[in-house]
Amino acid sequence: MKLKQLCIYNRVASSFVLATSQKTIRRTEKLKDTVVGIGEEALGAINRVMRTTKQMQYLLLPYNPQICASLNSTTGDLRTNSRVIRRFIDKSEQSFNKAIDTLYALNLISL
Repeated sequence: MKLKQLCIYNRVASSFVLATSQKTIRRTEKLKDTVVGIGEEALGAINRVMRTTKQMQYLLLPYNPQICASLNSTTGDLRTNSRVIRRFIDKSEQSFNKAIDTLYALNLISL
């Protein structure tokens, strides 16, 4: 009789653990989507600014080469920051995917 009760308690506890794990997985996926989405939006904004800056350079070159050189430097800085953001997004996404895979594996083990 006691063994049967222990098995029932074990099943109930396992159900709670599984439900909590699923909730954690959903939250982790949502956080991943948020981080990646914000990063992608930042990259899009930087790319739009770089395109506009290049257009300004082209238009201003005949009139003020010094400003064009300054804009060129700014574009280079933006390009560098864009690469840093891209690496951050890629590494973050990989880390989130590993965490989510680990959570799924733990769910399988707990069953």
